[in-house]
Amino acid sequence: MNRTRPNLRYRPKLWLPTLLFAVAPALPACGDGSTQAPASALRSGDITTWAGDGTQGHDGEGHPRLQSWLNQPMGLSFAPDGTAIIADWNNHAIRRVTSEGTLENVIGQPFPGDWPCQSPEDPSNCRVPLTAAIPGAELNLNHPTAAAWDGTDGSFYLAAWHNHKVEHYDASSGEVTVLAGGQKPGFAGDNGPAASALLNFPSSLAVQADGGLLVADERSNRVRRIAPNESRTITTVAGAAAATGTDADGVPATEVLLKLTTTEKVSGADNPPPGGAITLASDGALIIADSFHHCVRRVDPGSDGIVGTGDPEEERVSTLAGTCAASGGYAGDGGPATAALLARPCGVEFAPDGALYIADTDNHAVRRIDPISATIQTVAGTGTPGFSGDGGPATAARLRQPYGLTFDSTGSLYIVDTLNNRIRQLVQ
Repeated sequence: MNRTRPNLRYRPKLWLPTLLFAVAPALPACGDGSTQAPASALRSGDITTWAGDGTQGHDGEGHPRLQSWLNQPMGLSFAPDGTAIIADWNNHAIRRVTSEGTLENVIGQPFPGDWPCQSPEDPSNCRVPLTAAIPGAELNLNHPTAAAWDGTDGSFYLAAWHNHKVEHYDASSGEVTVLAGGQKPGFAGDNGPAASALLNFPSSLAVQADGGLLVADERSNRVRRIAPNESRTITTVAGAAAATGTDADGVPATEVLLKLTTTEKVSGADNPPPGGAITLASDGALIIADSFHHCVRRVDPGSDGIVGTGDPEEERVSTLAGTCAASGGYAGDGGPATAALLARPCGVEFAPDGALYIADTDNHAVRRIDPISATIQTVAGTGTPGFSGDGGPATAARLRQPYGLTFDSTGSLYIVDTLNNRIRQLVQ
């Protein structure tokens, strides 16, 4: 069966040298486009491809998820009703898996837009209205990294990473508004309305029990909270300036030095690789992938159960995994998580049983911290980059810089296998 693919009009500059080799050969576009074993043949611990055929690009809408092209996806989120959306990073789009199993664009255009302007001949691509709504289909995103659901109606918050904004998608109208961030990157606006604040590569989001929105402000090396009050007040809840912060555990979260990003230029560009993903524990604690410290940190919520609303003296930092060193490594399986070596961890997510899963990005692996023993173990990946293993044990499969993790309602783990341009499922 033949299918004509559209010409790709935009080929973005790749941000890591390894990406030059990240284009995998396309799988056959016949049948369901899948080469993995039937679901009935998979056993607990096996891995299979769930979306993407490995081709790096954008082939339009309406193709089955296993036959669709992705372009360095970063995030996957399941709504309460099971609807899935993909943050398709280098396609500058949020894509939804329809009830028929095909992919459609929710937000985004073929070209990146907003700030900085990458299409100077077309001014409409250069700015997003800061005080008005715009239909999602007309919005030019620039490398979205993550989404977080706002209630149960299909609305969601969006980390528009290279737009330096947090945006909100209203499912009833299909329109997007800017919640925080301006027309340039920066760190400003604490204790005032989020609409007047500046962000610097916001990479990850988490919605708190009281409706507050936590934002990993990556290049600012901080986590900030947008309160659910009328003015949506923004404050810093974790991270400090280099001149005043400390690397030590046990200090209030606003005194700790985080290293969510790097100041080194990547492939000659001043854009960092995405880092600093966050999630929430069942007790309200904030979990931070301290990516360039190569560790995972925890911020206690204090007696009120909400990080950012109680006594800052109660909201103290501890290390959950890794040694928080200047360089990473790959070691420690079977031992205490705090003695293990990680390499630029990014995605962090809790399983239904309370175990914490970590996308150990530069180790090309996913690791699990046992909720009882606090020991760490690799559950997917071999430590060697590549693509292999569908239909067999995930620990024998190869991944290539996985960034995002999520679980569905059945407890299955989904791995955003970023540089393989696929999303893979680990059967529970």
